[in-house]
Amino acid sequence: MLQNKSIRSQFSCSSVYVFLGKSVRYSLLYGTQILLINLLLPSDFGLMRYVTLLVGMASLINEMGLTTAIVQKQDISSKEIAGCFTASLIWGVLLYITIFCAAPFTGAFFKNNELTSLLRVGSLVVPISSACSVPRALLQKQIRFGALAFIEASSAVASSTLMIFMAVKGYGVWSLVIGSLVQEVIALILLMSLVRVPGIHFHALINSGKILKTGFGLVFLRIADYLRFSMPFVIIGKLIDEEMLGLFSFSYDISVLPYVVINAILGNIAVTIFSQLQNDKSRTESGFSQLTFVVSSLGIPVLLSMSLLSEEVVSTICFFRNNTIWMKAVPLMRWLTLMGIFHCISAFPGTIWISNKKIIPSILWSLAMLLSTVVAVFSGVSWGAEGIAVAMLIRAAVIFPIYTHVNYRIIGIREKVYFRSIYPAFAGSLLMIIPIIIIQKLIPGISLVRSISVLLVSALIGGTVYVICLRFFSGPLFTPFTDMLDNLRQRIFLFNR
Repeated sequence: MLQNKSIRSQFSCSSVYVFLGKSVRYSLLYGTQILLINLLLPSDFGLMRYVTLLVGMASLINEMGLTTAIVQKQDISSKEIAGCFTASLIWGVLLYITIFCAAPFTGAFFKNNELTSLLRVGSLVVPISSACSVPRALLQKQIRFGALAFIEASSAVASSTLMIFMAVKGYGVWSLVIGSLVQEVIALILLMSLVRVPGIHFHALINSGKILKTGFGLVFLRIADYLRFSMPFVIIGKLIDEEMLGLFSFSYDISVLPYVVINAILGNIAVTIFSQLQNDKSRTESGFSQLTFVVSSLGIPVLLSMSLLSEEVVSTICFFRNNTIWMKAVPLMRWLTLMGIFHCISAFPGTIWISNKKIIPSILWSLAMLLSTVVAVFSGVSWGAEGIAVAMLIRAAVIFPIYTHVNYRIIGIREKVYFRSIYPAFAGSLLMIIPIIIIQKLIPGISLVRSISVLLVSALIGGTVYVICLRFFSGPLFTPFTDMLDNLRQRIFLFNR
């Protein structure tokens, strides 16, 4: 199929289906987060971060890399699927038992006894998500991204509703824990209703040996990545307190929001398509250039604007409860959103490495990045959470040019192709800064109305300037956006008919 259709066409067509479903999911997700921020305290989010740190690690091990491994395998038998499903379930149950027993020690490490019960309940998502991994991989392999987006959107509706209800009733951090658990349960029910997965067959484990071997390599890679991601949170939670952990988590989540949303829409599509182009270097380079341009064009202006308007963003988000505690997140957000720019523009080389089965180089790079993160975090911790944020930004800026060269050595994508793909977004964003700064100066005051006004006017005028500049600097690279808009118009037209 990919022989007859361009990479751009594949991305734009698939992205439309995913975009429609993901729009619902993330609108609910972050709309709910805004409401919860006004209903809960930073310490509640800090406690939840303790839970997600351990559960997130378990989920990476639990998934065993099966999603990517199943997608990569050209031909897969029902016995191999059954073996993977059985192994995933067994491993999920064993991991939950381990977390259940380790929960008291984790609570003692972070000096918070409430963590024991929070972890034991919250980690129930591990065996549930283990049952989801294989059917989710099969849907991805079949390029049924619309079905996957529907499942995520539906589960998000239920969990968001429950979280808000429990928060209003005063359940605090438990509203976050139970809501996350319910989301996984509903996702499992919907997945099992859409995908026929062979039952549990212990003798089928031997048939899935090659897939599991590939998966274990991916798990090791993801563990290194997760440790790198978790390091700042662990240090802040251990050396400072859960309130500052909640503020840092809030700022960090905002900073990676564009990357998370873009990766949710394009990440699975990228793995599927690039896995089928493993020996076609020219088309891989072309696809990478188009993908990087789209990601940088969407992410860079948003994150740069959020850094400049961090005070207005926080005060607007906390509109319901005039809580000055959350305003402590402003300096953290100012630095972390700039770091988020490097997250966006370095999002997909690793995806292509994995799609081309460059597992060992990926693991070595991740270990090097883990080491650099440890150095950055401990270099900045003397100045508190803001010092860590600044150190992480400096680290990201230093690492990026090295990353482009390593990407060239591993996969053969030239540095000039990389920089040419992100240049239009950088140039347009720098010019966009001028009207935003002028708007901040022209609209005086410190009220909520002023913050909302600055954000709206900046989005309108700054966004217009950016789009004009982007179109001027990008030339033919702008075509992915026109393709996606054309596909979207076609789907809407057919739906209306």
